[in-house]
Amino acid sequence: MANELATHDQSVRSSHDKVATISGGLLILLVGVWYATNPIVTTERRNFALRHEVDRFLVNVRELYRAAGKHSPEDVEKVIAQMHESVDQMKDVAGKHHETK
Repeated sequence: MANELATHDQSVRSSHDKVATISGGLLILLVGVWYATNPIVTTERRNFALRHEVDRFLVNVRELYRAAGKHSPEDVEKVIAQMHESVDQMKDVAGKHHETK
């Protein structure tokens, strides 16, 4: 009987250790995912010129949508040309770190 209780106690301790280890691992994963996706923690912008070009490109995307909705081929072509210019500018500033705005 004492032997069975000792075996049972070891089994319970082993189960508690497994649960604690799994819980700790899940906590580490949760903190890692939160840290990687939290915009407050991850907003280190160093290339403001690239950010500006991406913002400009997004404005052009909205303009393209409007021009296409108006069925205006001239406006669509104009916006597409602006988008190409923006992409060319992105290529020029990508990889360059600018510390100031």
